[in-house]
Amino acid sequence: MKKAILTIIILSLSQWVFSQRVYDNIGKFGKYHKDWALVEYQGHYGFLHINGKEIIPPKYTKIYPYNKDINGWALVEQDGLYGYIDNAGREIIKPYYSKILDFNESKKGWAMVEKDGLYGFISDKGAEVVKPKYDKILPYGKIKKDWALVLLNGNYGAIDLMGAEIIKPKYDNIEKFGTLNDDWALVSKNGLYGFIFQSGVEILEPKYDKIYKFNDMHKSWALVSKNGNYGFISIEGIEIVPPKYDKIESFGDYHKSWALITKNGNLGFLTMDGVEIVSPKYDSIDKFNKYIKGWAMVSKNGKYGFLTDNGVEIEEPKYDKIIKKGGVKGYINGHWEKIKKRK
Repeated sequence: MKKAILTIIILSLSQWVFSQRVYDNIGKFGKYHKDWALVEYQGHYGFLHINGKEIIPPKYTKIYPYNKDINGWALVEQDGLYGYIDNAGREIIKPYYSKILDFNESKKGWAMVEKDGLYGFISDKGAEVVKPKYDKILPYGKIKKDWALVLLNGNYGAIDLMGAEIIKPKYDNIEKFGTLNDDWALVSKNGLYGFIFQSGVEILEPKYDKIYKFNDMHKSWALVSKNGNYGFISIEGIEIVPPKYDKIESFGDYHKSWALITKNGNLGFLTMDGVEIVSPKYDSIDKFNKYIKGWAMVSKNGKYGFLTDNGVEIEEPKYDKIIKKGGVKGYINGHWEKIKKRK
C-alpha cells in the first residue's frame, strides 16, 4: 500500500518534468476521470494523466464534471463560451456558444444553444443541427407534434424534427392545428387571418379580419369577415362568397336552403350554393307561408308586396298595407284588393 502511494506521488511530481509546466494546483486523481487529475495554471484548467502526460493543456476557464447521460462528455467553458470534450479529452464541440442548455430538454438527443442572443440546436453527435439564428425557439408540439415554433424579428415560423425550416418566420402568430379545421392552422399577419396546411404550405393567404369555425352555418364552409362585411370560404380554402354583406343570418331561418343577407340596410337571400338568389333591395322580409303558402311579404319604401320561394317577385311592393282577413287583401289607391296565389 505504501509502495503504491509512493508511486503515485512520484508520478504526480514527475509532471513538472514531462509537461515542462508548473501548475498552480493539481486536483485529486480519479475525481473527474479514472486516471486523470484536474490541473490549474494561471486561472485555466486542463487534465493530467496519472503517468504524467498532459492530456488537455490548461486552456479552459472551467471544466464541469463528466456526464454519463451525455455520451460521457464534459461541459467546458473558455472565456465565457461553452463547448464539450469527450472522455478521451477530444474537443467534440469547440467553446463557441454563450449558453448550452440541457440535452433532451427540447428534443431527445438535442440541446438548445445560444450565440449572440440567438438560439439553435446541437445534437449529441456534436453537430450543429440548427444554426443559432432565432430570437426564440418554443417547445416541440405546441402547434403540431413534430414542429417547433421559432421567432425571428417578431415573426413566427416553424422547424421540423430534423431542424429544417418548414415555415419561414413571417407570421404574427400561428395557432394550433385543428382549431378551426383538422388539417389547417390559423395564421395571422398584420392583423389579418389565413391558413397553412400541415405541410407548411399557405393554403389561404392572411386577408380576413376574422375567420369563424367551419360547419357552424354551412357544412364545409366558414364565415369570414373583412372591413365589417361578411362572406364564406370553403374547406378547400376557396372564397365562395366574397365578404360584401353587412350581415348573413343562419341558413334555414326563412327558407330551408337560404340565408337572409343584409347590405346597406337592405335585405335579400343567399342560397346554399353561394348564389345571391334575391338581391338585397327590400326594407323588410316576412316569414314564408305567413300570408300565402310559398310566399313571403316584402316591403320597400313603405310599400308592400310578395316574394315566392323561388326568388321571384310575384307582387311588386305597391300596397300601403296587406292584411289576412277573409283572404289576403292589399290596400292600394284608397281601396282593398284581393291578392290570390298564382304561378
